[in-house]
Amino acid sequence: MKLIGGLIRTNRLRNPQRKESVKKPAAAAYSWTIVGLLCIMPLPADAQSHRLGAGLSFASPVTYNTGETGNPGFSFHYWMPLSRSETFFLAPSFTVYNPYKLKTGYITLYNYMFQADLNLQYAFFQQGSIQLVALGGGNLTQLISDFTPVVNPDDASIEDSRDNAIGGNLGAGLELMMSPQWDLNITGKYILSAYSQFVISVQAAYHFNKRYGAYRR
Repeated sequence: MKLIGGLIRTNRLRNPQRKESVKKPAAAAYSWTIVGLLCIMPLPADAQSHRLGAGLSFASPVTYNTGETGNPGFSFHYWMPLSRSETFFLAPSFTVYNPYKLKTGYITLYNYMFQADLNLQYAFFQQGSIQLVALGGGNLTQLISDFTPVVNPDDASIEDSRDNAIGGNLGAGLELMMSPQWDLNITGKYILSAYSQFVISVQAAYHFNKRYGAYRR
């Protein structure tokens, strides 16, 4: 029994970062949530139409640390008008993706992905309750991989990993006016970075100020 206890203690000492590594994804999620809240905190100071949006994002998976990235993502969006015609917006957003999980008899692997975008959005077509937009800007993608060996931890071929990638994104979208204060938005964009992806998002957007009628032309 003493021998078995000694072996268990030895394995624990050889992996002193295990408990800390498990906390990394949760800490990252909290940090990204704070960043997102800072993006959407500005409140409307005039009669222009500021918006808040939330919804789901679906990204093409990328391979990371022998695993992939998960879906769907929970996205939050803010639009701040830059023109009186309300056709040009500064549009920051952030997305927290559902983790990818790989579990075998030998390992358990979780891959977490977080993304933040700072875009400029322009409405190039408006007709009735329909608006078409083009968007582009910067992107930050963070990947965190949490690896737990079930047996023989010293012989594991992979380990915990974290990486950040800065890039850009280009896309377009359709915005449908559903009511004086609500829109339904569908957008598609391509992220250009070390982890290039195509992302489709579906969001509900809330306008702080009521609109009476169709989009302005």
